[in-house]
Amino acid sequence: MAISESPSTSSRRSVLAAAVGGVAGAFLASLGRAAPALAEGQAIVVGGEYTDATSLTKIQNSTDSTNVFEARSSFGGSAVTAVSVSGNGIYAQTNSSMAVGAYASTGTALFGACSDPTGYSLNTEGGRIFFEDVSGVATIPAGTKSVIVSLVVDIDASAFVLLTPGVNVGGRSLWCTIDAVANSITIRMSSTRSSATKIGWLLLSS
Repeated sequence: MAISESPSTSSRRSVLAAAVGGVAGAFLASLGRAAPALAEGQAIVVGGEYTDATSLTKIQNSTDSTNVFEARSSFGGSAVTAVSVSGNGIYAQTNSSMAVGAYASTGTALFGACSDPTGYSLNTEGGRIFFEDVSGVATIPAGTKSVIVSLVVDIDASAFVLLTPGVNVGGRSLWCTIDAVANSITIRMSSTRSSATKIGWLLLSS
């Protein structure tokens, strides 16, 4: 005597076959496309690492002038580290004010280094360069041979000054002496002129 299947058994087999077919179909379909990057859509948590992101993560404040992002280190580590295999480690742009602002209460506010001897530690393009407090134009009055410039920065033993006269001083010599105790420089000329002599100066350290 033939044993017939119950309707419930046949139904369960149909559901199972459909499920298996659906999984197989999904697997085959996935072979034709790249796996999604796990970082996309993830919540960023402190201490997490996201090495598989494929698109931009953007934080924007469109409400007020409050800072958008802040990172701090209370010890010796870097607050922010940016590394690029090629291209810019950091790219900053602004429509006004400063694209990059650096401040240090002690030490160095901005440091640049290049291990390639043919490269550049600092490369500027367009615009002027302004050195506040360490450059300016001093005037040697007519009939005198020197002018003292008091500085607001500390001068060390490695300091030197570049001088550029604003007029033709003829055969006269120009030089500068440095007073590291008074934090001042004295710009000198070998002989007087009948009119005032403007001298551009720039204080540097070696």
